[in-house]
Amino acid sequence: MNWKVSLVLVLTFLSVLFVLINWLKFPNKAKELKLVYSETSPDRTKKVLLYETPFNGSSQLDYQNYLSNKYFFAVRELNSRRERYVFVNDYKTGNPHWLGNEHIFFTGGCGTGCRGLHLVNINSKEFHPGVLTVTSITKDSFETNFRDWFGQEFNFPGGPKDIKSVAVEDKTYLVFQMENNGQSAGEKRFLFRENGLKEQQ
Repeated sequence: MNWKVSLVLVLTFLSVLFVLINWLKFPNKAKELKLVYSETSPDRTKKVLLYETPFNGSSQLDYQNYLSNKYFFAVRELNSRRERYVFVNDYKTGNPHWLGNEHIFFTGGCGTGCRGLHLVNINSKEFHPGVLTVTSITKDSFETNFRDWFGQEFNFPGGPKDIKSVAVEDKTYLVFQMENNGQSAGEKRFLFRENGLKEQQ
């Protein structure tokens, strides 16, 4: 047997051994992954995916090995099926929704009486925190304070029952479906631009 054949056999053996060791070390990693939610982008070219994995007991986020965390977002390109992670969170995470074709927003816990409303750029992975606080004005009425992703602050009547985005021609809006005392109170719209939100009257 010449040295070239021997080298090929040794390299093949090492490759098989490497795969086997990794499989033994992480045998159930693929089975642990659970797709919780998915949504297609407005331009129909990609999907945002929310995965859940069993919590590993650590309070630290592991950005190098994001499968060790509780929740993570990934974006899948529909033409190539290529998937890349976008954001990791180990706390209660709401479903991601598109705001245009380059951003997603989602809710998260932030304590009693408030809710996080966060924005992520899927390309740069830049994260912008926001906070919604609902306070009681009278026995039957509420007011929402929204500190947005760009340092602005808005106050409007009612509490948000649902939050979504709406595309109208080339414009994208963040829309709060409002309610007061259990009754529908219309909606509150904000025009979304990459450098700010503009309240719509």
